[in-house]
Amino acid sequence: MARTMGEFRVSNDALDDPAELRRRLDDEGYIFIRNLQDPDKLWSLRLDMLEVLRDAGWLVDGTELMDGIADTSRKCTEGDPEYADVYHTMYKLESRKPSSS
Repeated sequence: MARTMGEFRVSNDALDDPAELRRRLDDEGYIFIRNLQDPDKLWSLRLDMLEVLRDAGWLVDGTELMDGIADTSRKCTEGDPEYADVYHTMYKLESRKPSSS
């Protein structure tokens, strides 16, 4: 029997109530908190990661970098040396400070 997934329950109202957060995690299997991370920092990290992917040739040439369109002809998986090389580069990223525009 298939279950449809509804909208996530936002738990910002329970941030100061660890027992309630635990109950929600136990009951629902997740905790969703809006604006937990700074969106500008996340966009900066996305850009950094996409630059690594572009430099590795994993993105389609000539497309907008932030669209992140994969070149599926270059696919590789865990265990392939080129996969490990790219992901080790990503793990070491220290994203730059977002521009103040």
